[in-house]
Amino acid sequence: MLLKSFHRSVRTRNATLVVAPLLNQLTDAVREIVRPALLRRLNLSGPAEPTNSDFLVASNSLECAAYYCRKLRDVVAADFAEHFASLTPLAEVALGELEALASLFESHASDAIEQLAASLMPTGWLLIEFADMDFRIGNGGDAAENALRSAFDEKLLAPLGVALSSLVVRLRSTNGQTLVRQLSTALASQIERAAFQKRFDEVGAMLFSEQMRRLSDELSLVADTSVRNEFSRVAQLAFLLNAGSVQEAAALLVSHIGSMVAGTARLSLAEGAVALSRRVEFDRTEVQEVLSSLGLGDAEDV
Repeated sequence: MLLKSFHRSVRTRNATLVVAPLLNQLTDAVREIVRPALLRRLNLSGPAEPTNSDFLVASNSLECAAYYCRKLRDVVAADFAEHFASLTPLAEVALGELEALASLFESHASDAIEQLAASLMPTGWLLIEFADMDFRIGNGGDAAENALRSAFDEKLLAPLGVALSSLVVRLRSTNGQTLVRQLSTALASQIERAAFQKRFDEVGAMLFSEQMRRLSDELSLVADTSVRNEFSRVAQLAFLLNAGSVQEAAALLVSHIGSMVAGTARLSLAEGAVALSRRVEFDRTEVQEVLSSLGLGDAEDV
C-alpha cells in the first residue's frame, strides 16, 4: 500500500508539493504506526515455541517489514534519480530513515528468533548424553564406538534435524537462516566447553571430529546456509585432537590456528595447547616441553 501511494505521487511529477511531503508521511507511518503495531503483536503472541503459530507469524511480520522498508527505500531512490535528479537531496533524510527502520525491524526479528532458538537447544542431550560420553574408546572396540555413534544419531542428530526441518518451512527464509545460525552458535559453545573437559584417544578423537562435521552439515542443510564459522572453534579443536603426534599438533597449532583468516572464530594458542593435553596418547612430558618452547606454560593452568 505504501509503495502504491508513492508510485501515484510520482506520477504527479511534483516533487516539492506532493512527492516529498508524502514520503515524509510514509516514513512517519512506518515509525509511529507499523512498528508499534508489530511489536505489540509479538508481545501478545505468547511464548517463543515452535508450536506457537502466533509467535512465528509475528516474527515473520517483523522480518517482512524490514524487507519492504528496504524495497521502498530502493524504489524512492530509483524514482528520484530518474524523475527528480536535481531534487534528490529532498529524499536523503527519508532514505536514511527507511534504512534505519529496516535495520530496527531486522533487530526485532533477530531477537525473537533468538528466543525461538533457545527453546530448541537440546539441553537434555548436553547435560545427560554428551556429558557422559567417554571418548577414550580404547579396549571397548567397535561396540564402544558404535554405542557412541548410535547415541549421537538417535538422541541428537535425528530429532534435531526433524524439529528444525518442520520449523524452518514456517519461517521466512532470512528468519530460518538466523534461527539455524543462532542455534549453531549456542550449541557449538556448549559442546566446546564440555569437550575441553574430556579425554580422547585416537579413535575417540576421530569419532568426535566425524560427529561435529555431521552436525555442522545437517544444520547447514536445513536452512541452506553455512554454519562453518559457528562451528569453527569446535572444528579446530577436533583438528588438533586428530594430530598424529605432539610435534604435528604443535605445528598445526602455530601455522593453522595462529594464522586463520580474520573474522573467523578461532582458538587461541593457549586454548590449542589445552587441546593437546586432552589426547591420552600424547606423552605429558613431551607436551609440556612443546608448550614451553611455544612460551605457553602448563596446559592445565590455561
